[in-house]
Amino acid sequence: MKVIYCRSSLRRRKRFQIITSIIQKEKEWYVIKKAARKEAEDHINKIYSNELLMKKYHKKYLVESSYINGRIITPYIKGQSLGERLRNALLKKDKKQIRELIELWKKIIIGQEDNLVLFQATE
Repeated sequence: MKVIYCRSSLRRRKRFQIITSIIQKEKEWYVIKKAARKEAEDHINKIYSNELLMKKYHKKYLVESSYINGRIITPYIKGQSLGERLRNALLKKDKKQIRELIELWKKIIIGQEDNLVLFQATE
């Protein structure tokens, strides 16, 4: 196993401090997220729980992770992220591409039309 990249978020509150690594195991690459300290274990659990919720509505956009020994392990996908594609379109001032990417982003975030919920003020 070879570590390709490693980043920590140790400047956050203790309960949000995680370590993210990109590793290579044989020919496969993976992203591993783990708690940097005991107080952050709940944060890692919530990240994984949110993925499970997202799976219900956005399965085709989601790269499935595994939760093993307190770590979230996700296959690494080489290529450009949607954010990088949008940034490049902005730099090129490609209005058509910008609109298409924003619409795709909205579709991913909102999901199906029936997924929208109107919020009302409560006490």
